Amino acid sequence: METYRYDTYEVVADNAALVARLKTVSSNHVILVVAHDDASTSITEDVRVALSAFGSAYISTLAFRDVWGFVGRPALSGYTPYEDMELGGQDIWPVPVDRKYCVAQNFKGSEKKADVSKSKNMNRRTFCRKFDGYEDFCSAAHIDKYPSPTQLNDSSIKGHPIFNVPIMIVPGLGHVATLQQFDALMQVPGLNPEMVTVLFDQKFEESGLLAKLYNFPTVELTSSTKYVLLFEKALEQIWSHYPKAEHLIALEEEVIPTKDFLHFMAQCWSALNQDPTLVGISAWNENGFENISSLSDVAYRGRMFPGLGFLIKKSFYTDYLRGNMSSCCYKRSWYGWFSKLPSALEMIFPDVSRVLRRQFLGLTENAELIQQYFNRPRVVSSGNSVAISNAQTLLSAAYETELEKLISSSTPLTTENVQDCLSGRGIGFYVPDVKEKSFSIFFMQKRDNDDALLSLLCKCFRLFSANGHLVRGKHKDMMRFSYKGNQVFLVGSMSPYFKYMPASYRPVVQS
Repeated sequence: METYRYDTYEVVADNAALVARLKTVSSNHVILVVAHDDASTSITEDVRVALSAFGSAYISTLAFRDVWGFVGRPALSGYTPYEDMELGGQDIWPVPVDRKYCVAQNFKGSEKKADVSKSKNMNRRTFCRKFDGYEDFCSAAHIDKYPSPTQLNDSSIKGHPIFNVPIMIVPGLGHVATLQQFDALMQVPGLNPEMVTVLFDQKFEESGLLAKLYNFPTVELTSSTKYVLLFEKALEQIWSHYPKAEHLIALEEEVIPTKDFLHFMAQCWSALNQDPTLVGISAWNENGFENISSLSDVAYRGRMFPGLGFLIKKSFYTDYLRGNMSSCCYKRSWYGWFSKLPSALEMIFPDVSRVLRRQFLGLTENAELIQQYFNRPRVVSSGNSVAISNAQTLLSAAYETELEKLISSSTPLTTENVQDCLSGRGIGFYVPDVKEKSFSIFFMQKRDNDDALLSLLCKCFRLFSANGHLVRGKHKDMMRFSYKGNQVFLVGSMSPYFKYMPASYRPVVQS
């Protein structure tokens, strides 16, 4: 037995020496060739061809850090049955190959290649060799995994129409966020990957190729200079792909859904489809900040369209958005798409959000809005499928009955220290340390939709409040939110609920 070593990692001259040695192998001899560390960096095509003549099926694809070995014979007809390979990569050390063969001196070749990739995710490996920045996704521990949807075990929503609603994803340029979004979506029980369509800018194929690894259908969009323009194109395309669909779920860039994302929407589905004044379901509460949002079993109605993660009716799109985006919705959705739409239209939204938007990094022309909206700590659902306690009262008439009952029986909070609130010295109100109670504050307005005082009150309670921007989530000049496990109502004098202010109560007035 003779042993030789050739360095095809960095010694180019060793290639010619190896080819020359192979030419001297007698026809009745057997060779065993093993790659140590990396054998591909400087290997020549002559070496690949020479070893293929000895029966190797995989020397032609040997790549960086692949572990490979085979037993061959000169001029073997077909492929050797004795070959194995573990694939490596730029950031991947493959598992060792440990094989024992009993080899006849005159073994025959086979028409079939030895199956060395039966457990390999070759599409994922190809993706990982092409794109950088996916350390964990492309690690040796995960590179051969196939993403799979999560089984639905909740019998209460099995077969629910929500699982047949098209889901539209419009990714941005953040590949880490896109990967997190795809992974999180696959954790949503009952998700059908075939109903998820990823619509991406043609100049950035990375998102589209990543989507295919999750078996998500993809649509390539003509390039746009602004995300909102790309989003408009995506809306047009998705309805053409699903012409019979009456609803659409949309996820914007960098938005991560919780596990109960679809479960929440399923519970609001009935109210949405029975009430023509409801146009959709938002999974995001614009006032869902830490130390405020706390009631995961409660949903609201309000005049809001925060975007990010939402479900809308097709009728809403065709009546108000299609062809009108340049006038109603030319900025990102968090600037408020409802500001120029009919006042009667509302959306359902949760007290505790069912999506998380990653922090906004980088420079922006509206730093205060972005800080308020994305970079303050927020509360999102833990993912446990919680029953929405007021799902049956989200229809317009039933919701009014619920509000009148809650506000009429609420405890008004004294306004004797309200100047602390209005001057920015503190909250200005004492909320008792109790749970599951209702509290109210009444304030004066000069006209309908006069939010001057409401904006200040929102700031006191640390709700969304940014200079130059409307308050969010209001319903008939009333703001409803949770605080320390209780419900709080900020009721304006133009609201129909102002009639429940006690006669002795001193409403908040502009100083």
